[in-house]
Parts: sequence; structure tokens; C-alpha cells
Amino acid sequence: MMTTSQVGTDGQFDGAKVRFSMKPGMERGAARRDLGIVETTCRPASRADVSRHVAVLAARTKSANQGHAEARFAAEVMVGDLAAYPIDVVEYACSYWVAGGADSKWFPSWPELRDICERRMQPRRALRKALQWVADGEPLNAM
Repeated sequence: MMTTSQVGTDGQFDGAKVRFSMKPGMERGAARRDLGIVETTCRPASRADVSRHVAVLAARTKSANQGHAEARFAAEVMVGDLAAYPIDVVEYACSYWVAGGADSKWFPSWPELRDICERRMQPRRALRKALQWVADGEPLNAM
């Protein structure tokens, strides 16, 4: 496993990225077993579970002055977007936003929450890709 720093367009530290390099020799059966475990951590959440977290997020942040129909539509869109992620990632993103203090007092935009979710998912996806490489029969000439 290698970790590299990510730098934003402003030149500031923007997080870390994980990369896995699989050493030859892992049994394909073991890789398939481990891949099954990792896959369960990547399953999308149910809309019902996500809606609870979005409701708490909305209650703990300020929103633009909008009518009931617009607020409901915005929440439904956010729930649909967040449902692509596992529930622990959704919970983390919403909690992380609320914990941000004064800088995060407003309800977040989709790109803001998506960035948090993507950072949280990146190591899982990297591990899944590495295990899939072994499970598929690692190329003998790779490395």
C-alpha cells in the first residue's frame, strides 16, 4: 500500500490517495474471498437510510429561503445522489459537514458532499481493484 498526497488547484493539501500493489503469489481463492468482503463495504445505501441522515443534516444547517416544495425536491435529489454510496460513508459525510463549525453552517452543495464521499471511498475502490486483479488471475508478466 502506498499513500500519496493530493494537492488542490489552490496548491494546498487536499487529502491523501491510497494505492495498492499486489505481490505475486496470493491465492485466487483467498482474493475472491477477500473481494467478497470488500464488495459488501461498497454496497449502496437504501434511500430510506440516507433520508434520515439528510434530514439531520438539514436540521443542523441553515438553508436558503425557499418554499416547502423546493426544499423537499432538493432533499430528494440529495438523497438520490447520496444513495450511490454505502451508508457509513453517507453518515460520515453528513457528520463531517456538521462538525465543520462556522464554515459549514449552510446546507452543503452536492459537489461538497460528493468530494467527502469520494475521498472516503477511494481506498475501498483501490483495494477492490487490486483484489479483483488477483481474482481474475494476475498476469504472470506483471510487476
